[in-house]
Amino acid sequence: RCLPASAKAYAACPAWGAAIVRALAETPYAVNVDAVRVVLPHAPEYSRGGNGAPRAELLRSLDAAVVGLVCDGETSPYARCAGVAIVRSVDSTTGTLLLLTPTPPATLRLVTTLVRGSIELPVALLQPTAHTDASPYLPVGALLGAGAAGKAMKSRNNILRASAAR
Repeated sequence: RCLPASAKAYAACPAWGAAIVRALAETPYAVNVDAVRVVLPHAPEYSRGGNGAPRAELLRSLDAAVVGLVCDGETSPYARCAGVAIVRSVDSTTGTLLLLTPTPPATLRLVTTLVRGSIELPVALLQPTAHTDASPYLPVGALLGAGAAGKAMKSRNNILRASAAR
């Protein structure tokens, strides 16, 4: 199914409301970030396991993210994707991640790596509904228009460059 385009359509859709209620009722799995490898394919220099980013930055990047659950290949040289999870919250003092996933616990025990790709949570999932408050990741009035600026940029083509003035 396709995610509704707006928060109003999302809130009015009974199927999405039921899915949110089920997700909120699930007990999240607690995982210590030191017990797994964390890979950021789009920014390998920040992946944990080498000279990666400071722990605080890594944890901040995982908060409210969609991650892939990967089991290293014990019988083959290839890794196996066990499923996906949403990082519901991060406790930065203990390094604990709370994961929401439909993956069974027996499979989760085999997971050795979390892969945080570039998939973002849909904005509609962060909007307030009858079952949830507004997400802290959506500040009110942060963006005034389609971009970060509120006005069109003025043209400055009448200014001569120093090299052209000679």
